Amino acid sequence: MRLSFSLCQRLRDLAGMLDEQPRDRAGRHDIVAHTTFIHEPRKLPVVLSPEEVARLLNAAPGLKYKAALSVAYGAGLRAAEVVSLKVCDIDSKRMIIRVEQGTHSSCNCIGSSPPTTSDC
Repeated sequence: MRLSFSLCQRLRDLAGMLDEQPRDRAGRHDIVAHTTFIHEPRKLPVVLSPEEVARLLNAAPGLKYKAALSVAYGAGLRAAEVVSLKVCDIDSKRMIIRVEQGTHSSCNCIGSSPPTTSDC
């Protein structure tokens, strides 16, 4: 067997090792010996203090942007999800925001905090 030097080829060889019978694995330990695994530590998310959130909302240029930022931060929405929101997606009585997924045509109902729905 030839020793592969590219990472893609090594991964293909490793996948092939898992698919083969145990008798065919003899002599292929060189691939595992030359493969290094990178373990990156998990990073904690950045949580803003209440004062920083207030400064962020006060820096918004208009009411529309302030509402979008408060809904995004309060419900933990992504930018594309906030852009696709409509007024009918926010149910302030039940405190639920309906978020539609683009590619899968499914929707998620996300609970929002009382200040988030009362600001809108």
